Amino acid sequence: MNPRETYGDRLYIPENLSEIQDLIIVMANEAPFFKVVTFYGYPKTIDNEFFRLREGLQAVENKLGAARYAKAAGLTDRAKALFLADPQSATGDACKGVTALMEVYDILEEVRGERYHAGILDFEGILSGD
Repeated sequence: MNPRETYGDRLYIPENLSEIQDLIIVMANEAPFFKVVTFYGYPKTIDNEFFRLREGLQAVENKLGAARYAKAAGLTDRAKALFLADPQSATGDACKGVTALMEVYDILEEVRGERYHAGILDFEGILSGD
């Protein structure tokens, strides 16, 4: 099931490196439960949140490059599998999932740093690394 088909535009998809990093921080804080109904009107489930993360990564694939995108996508899949394996945070797999998410965060931070130092402007014409 595609959450976007169910919830439409209420399911916000991040489209910039910094927005994806913000999403990762929120996900790391909510892991492994993801059981909240947002004020946007869609439930935060593990499927919805990881769908948002994967779609966001696809939106910035050209900024990441093929190798980094593949690594980030693999870490995202690994994190979801670890959260599913430890839904009550009892075995330590949920902690490993958070670590995998933070590795994705670090990849995005590395790309943002490179873009900033190269003087690449973001979509608003600001030097932010996005």
